Amino acid sequence: MKIYKLEDHKKIYLDERLMALMSQSMFNPTEGRIKSAAEGIYAKEQGRFYIAEQEEIVGILGVRRVDNTYVEIMHFVVDSKLRNKGIGTALIQYMEDVERVEQIIARPDTASLKFFENFGFDVEEKDSITGLVEYICTYNCKR
Repeated sequence: MKIYKLEDHKKIYLDERLMALMSQSMFNPTEGRIKSAAEGIYAKEQGRFYIAEQEEIVGILGVRRVDNTYVEIMHFVVDSKLRNKGIGTALIQYMEDVERVEQIIARPDTASLKFFENFGFDVEEKDSITGLVEYICTYNCKR
């Protein structure tokens, strides 16, 4: 498996496979919302987008560097047919090594919460204003 940082944010909305994976990582995805995320997050200096590739792209991890101490996961998904094979773990470990931050923050949905717990994130459950449960996961990096 090859993991690398995407250098051209435009590929996110021009590549069919990346569009499909981004759609899985967003609430109410549309072509416009995906393009907006690519331009609004990953075109900027603090945005980073990582790709896991085998014979094709199998996973993505998009983060926003908040400051020198932590990043926030914005988009994260592994192809549903290839889950539980270490791809998500490899993506996060690669990003952790490259970014060299002290902490990683994620706000996962209920379906992916178990992954973050298993990775070693601390999970805090909060009630949002809408009455829905929100999870804030924090991981202290091993630097």
